[in-house]
Amino acid sequence: MKKFLLKTSLFLGLSATILFMLPLIRGFSVYTFRYGLNQDVRTLFIGDSRFANGVDDSMIPHSLNVSADADNYLTAYLRIKFILENQNSVKTIFIVFSPDIMGEEADSRLYAKYLMAGKIPQYFPLFSYEEWFRYISFDAAELLHNIAGRPFRILVNAFSQEAFCSQLGGYRISTSKKLQESITLVRDRLKKAPAVPSDQPQRYGNKVSKIYLEKIRAYCNERGIRLIGIAVPHYLANEVFDLNSYRETLSKNYSDLEVWDYLEMKFPDDCWQDINHLNRWGAEIFSRELAERMKREGIVSEEAPDGVPAAGTPRAGQEAAIARRSGKETRFS
Repeated sequence: MKKFLLKTSLFLGLSATILFMLPLIRGFSVYTFRYGLNQDVRTLFIGDSRFANGVDDSMIPHSLNVSADADNYLTAYLRIKFILENQNSVKTIFIVFSPDIMGEEADSRLYAKYLMAGKIPQYFPLFSYEEWFRYISFDAAELLHNIAGRPFRILVNAFSQEAFCSQLGGYRISTSKKLQESITLVRDRLKKAPAVPSDQPQRYGNKVSKIYLEKIRAYCNERGIRLIGIAVPHYLANEVFDLNSYRETLSKNYSDLEVWDYLEMKFPDDCWQDINHLNRWGAEIFSRELAERMKREGIVSEEAPDGVPAAGTPRAGQEAAIARRSGKETRFS
């Protein structure tokens, strides 16, 4: 019995030591890392999977897409500060600003426990006390469990600047075409669980989303960066969202935020991965539209930086994404 208790104590002690030391190592490493953003990058796209799938930054001069799956304004804020530390070439930042991001129940989806716990190993060294409070307030036990369950990932990220920075996001090529399946799935779901009327009490609200959107806006204002929200294309925008309410909210509460509304932009069916995401061919069309509008707005010039295709160049993204994954991306120093 004594041997069993001794072994158990040693195991628990060793586990606790590892759990304590890895975050310290990881935290020290992250603060010595630098993103290495090349000075010719003047525009950042920071958003969720809709940006990751839909914005081919190789078609937009002087731009970089650092979007990641299930991104929210909290993690976007942390990434913006980390990427732009000691860097002043970026003049414009685009963020996703669609109805679901700022909807009345946005926090229940964007800050769901399983998503937040999965991001802990990547982002916690960048946390202030406020971020810890926001995360722990949802479910402290589950978050601690997920930290303890990912020691290998934490260890790899702690000693590898490449591994850490690669997780910050980027353009992702998708050749998937599952539009019809997703249409059927979403319409069936809407029949079974229609949207909650606006006069019903909110369970989660969108408090956290609003707080970190304001932090992003304040950071950009402080640094003289033009912040633009994009309402990304959605195949069933009229069915899934109350567009009139969304646009009224924009006009009433965010009249001073520049928003480019592409919610109802039309694409051929084979340009969609699903109702909410473009695939490679849709990304070409959308990126070309963004590049042309950015030129009209004076955000980008006609010339592309060395090694980057000119704005509007079709099918340029595949080569760029492959180069990025192989460490040959020309827009990093």
